[in-house]
Amino acid sequence: MSSIIHELKTVVDLLNERSHSTPDRIAFTYKDGDTESQLTYRELTIRSKKIAATIGMIAKPGDRVALLHASGLEFIVSFFACLYSRTVVVPLEMPKPSESLTRAQHAVRATGAQVILTSRKVLDYVSSLLEEEEELALIDWITVDELNEVPFIYQDADKHEAAFIQFTSGTTSQSKGVILTHDNLLHNVENVYHKFALSAQDIGVIWLPLYHNLGLIGGVLAPLYAGFPVHLVSPQEILRRPALWLEMITSKKATVSGAPNFAFDLCLAHVKPEDSGNIDLSSWELAFCGGEPVRSRTIEGFVRKFSPYGFQRNIFYPCFGLAESTLIVSGGVRASEPVILHCDPESLEQNHVTVVPESPKSRALVSCGSPVPDQDILIVDTGTKSELPENVIGEIWLRSRSIAKGYLNDKLRTDETFEHVLANGDGGYMRTGDTGFLRDGNLFLVGRIKNLLIIRGKNFYANDLEAYIQSFHSDFLAGAVFSIESEDEERVVVLQEVDGELSGSEHESIIRNIRQGLASNYGFSPHDVVLVAANSLAKTVSGKIKHYECKIAYIAGNLSLFETNPLQGEEIV
Repeated sequence: MSSIIHELKTVVDLLNERSHSTPDRIAFTYKDGDTESQLTYRELTIRSKKIAATIGMIAKPGDRVALLHASGLEFIVSFFACLYSRTVVVPLEMPKPSESLTRAQHAVRATGAQVILTSRKVLDYVSSLLEEEEELALIDWITVDELNEVPFIYQDADKHEAAFIQFTSGTTSQSKGVILTHDNLLHNVENVYHKFALSAQDIGVIWLPLYHNLGLIGGVLAPLYAGFPVHLVSPQEILRRPALWLEMITSKKATVSGAPNFAFDLCLAHVKPEDSGNIDLSSWELAFCGGEPVRSRTIEGFVRKFSPYGFQRNIFYPCFGLAESTLIVSGGVRASEPVILHCDPESLEQNHVTVVPESPKSRALVSCGSPVPDQDILIVDTGTKSELPENVIGEIWLRSRSIAKGYLNDKLRTDETFEHVLANGDGGYMRTGDTGFLRDGNLFLVGRIKNLLIIRGKNFYANDLEAYIQSFHSDFLAGAVFSIESEDEERVVVLQEVDGELSGSEHESIIRNIRQGLASNYGFSPHDVVLVAANSLAKTVSGKIKHYECKIAYIAGNLSLFETNPLQGEEIV
């Protein structure tokens, strides 16, 4: 494929090439319970053009068209239908049974989409929710599985046209719409192809949501570029029973699969010995891990638990990316072991890196690999806007063809993020908002600027404190650490999910231990420590904590507090 990629202008050209060269090869399969459906490249092209013909009758090139589908074949068909019709895709998040369509309405309102592609099954599923969202109910809903045949008229697109609008995860502020062009997508999938060392002989298993860039670009477009089949399954099925992920890798003899760090933790916590009898991971060659900080304890734990089933340490592949750079920014070398540094935490607080022997007090940082080709990556002092040398922590700045054009209808945040200039006059850089450093060609992430807490002149990153607190108790799940302004002082608040039962005395003891631990190890005591119910904190689709929403919920007093068991630990007569 690399020999023809420079001749392609759009993602549609990529699908056309596959449909022409290997029309009958399986492109995607989807497992829904005990049934499995599939699409060849030819079938994907034909079905996409059929829907594109209908879109062309009610929308013009450049219009935004929203997709509300489960993460299966219909999503992929509708995605390409929009591209064939030269409309701009707006992927919507499928609401869970207990949720509303508020996030979908935000995306539709922000993009101005007047058409939503869906299926009859999904429309029936959300019909009762539409009664609460009058704005959505007035939009044209097209059920793609009930369309009549109409002639398709091909329209040639330009590579700099917008292809789709990817909404950010919204970890530190409200989600923003990132405008990605065909050229952004082609450049980035080529980088994924080379970094992952993909080939037509690979086999993928993907369960990540397709409305998210890691699932759509990493799980659909990159395999399409490389020409290998992908087996899809619902995210809800994997979250309900994580062992299914490993069972599918086994049954499909998959070579490529991955997820954010939290999913590997789910397997560590919930895949039991009785689930492991039919698991064989010896085919797995690339376990990509990105979308959130990669934890060394997760790597070590996963290797230790699943090495008897064929999983090797050099399969684990940490990487880094973000929506504003389409997807991938850096990654390792396939079949190479992850690089882990043990650093002095006091040096890190002063933005310098000092490597020390592993100890309970050292901080482990996992390399996100080396930067992708054809990209400039710098570590920058945000005060002086000067490039920093290796082993000095600063903000990560990027420049490449993968960088988006900006945020939809948000000039203020676009100006804050894109087209920045160094002190020496070199320009065109995007600020990632992430801090890190370069060492021996490897990129290491330290944290996010907006999640940086400055307490008594020292720098602390929320993700570090959260990881430390979660080590206190086996029933701790996700947590959020942030600061609030109180009496002209920045004060730290800790929210921690608990799964299980605690007595009142255990509840108080845990809070006391958290306070004492932070005081002795980090030199400050938090303003407040709140234990909350399991799975109650706001999270992104990749499992990252939405600190902004957690902070708002805390200030408003809208937390789901953990309830102690008055009988726990007491003798029942």
